[in-house]
Amino acid sequence: MKKNRIILFILSFLQGMVFYASISILYRQKANLSLTEIGLIESIYYLFSLLFEIPWGIFADRFGYKKTMICCNGLYFLSKIVFYQANSFLSFLFERFLLSMALAGISGVDSAMLYLSCEKGESQKVFGIYYNLGSIGMMSSSLIYSCFFKGNYRLAALMTCIPFGCAWILSFFLNEVSHEIVNHSFHDLFEMIKEIFKDRNILFILIGGALLTEIIHELTAFLNQVLYIEAHISDHFFGLIHVFMTGIGFLSVLSYSLTEKMGRKGFLYSLMGLICLSCYSLVQFKISWICIISIAILEFVNAVFFPLFQTLQNERVKVIHRATQLSVFMIFMELIQMIIDASIFRIAEYSINLAVIFGLFLCVFGSICLIKNIN
Repeated sequence: MKKNRIILFILSFLQGMVFYASISILYRQKANLSLTEIGLIESIYYLFSLLFEIPWGIFADRFGYKKTMICCNGLYFLSKIVFYQANSFLSFLFERFLLSMALAGISGVDSAMLYLSCEKGESQKVFGIYYNLGSIGMMSSSLIYSCFFKGNYRLAALMTCIPFGCAWILSFFLNEVSHEIVNHSFHDLFEMIKEIFKDRNILFILIGGALLTEIIHELTAFLNQVLYIEAHISDHFFGLIHVFMTGIGFLSVLSYSLTEKMGRKGFLYSLMGLICLSCYSLVQFKISWICIISIAILEFVNAVFFPLFQTLQNERVKVIHRATQLSVFMIFMELIQMIIDASIFRIAEYSINLAVIFGLFLCVFGSICLIKNIN
């Protein structure tokens, strides 16, 4: 199992190396996409993901996690090739179609493999390391972009294909984890879906987690670029800023110790306070350094929340179809995320301040959902 953890850690690093990450919105806008079109593509992306989540979960439980990772990492690699070539709404939509197939399979399977490769009680630490290595990959690629590809968006997209190709090849060296190979029935699937609505705790934990992760993701990965421009920051500095932001991801290792010290509820109350402070500053001030610090606070929240949320989901799997159950959880969250993306980008087209306020409201609601329903 140690070999699997090492390989999964390397995969996280390689798939974090997205050289165009710091200018992803500008890349799409240069191809004549509007914010509304970008939001529409993201919403359709989640719709695609809904269609693929359960089939991949069933495939993983029936044929093994290793085969699933190989197939999905191959699709992940292909999506980056298409992104490099994309120059229209339909081509970017096709890239998202491939990406949805890839991530629908990887999500749940990677965390299940890590969880089953851990000793009891160490999963939150391992998820923190896993997240950190993705951050190291992202930081490295952003630094390389700033030094060598600055302003050359297409070259950054082309170079991104290389680490993703390596990740696909490395997937072949994974060992299958020990889990019971099972057949599925519609009754089993229906029971898993029913479980979400029968168990109030699971329902609100998933709602809260979906709201927090998606809003923070949109603010730190997409709308941050619009906010930087409004704060009069040149896009030449976006790569260096992204290096700094990605470095904050290393702080995910603090998640376990902070949760132990503060308790899960106290920890989440603190995160909610940080989100409120950050969003207020983004709306109230259009000053470069305040904007950067505010986005950095959101990056910190995202980093330390990720390991806890992964642990919360895995703790609530009560069936032997672990990958399928996690996929069902993901589908429920993607329904919420699809609605968020369709809304927040449309609002941002009209006013970036209103988009941030809208995001703040949803994050506070999501935090309360979590706080009221965890132990």
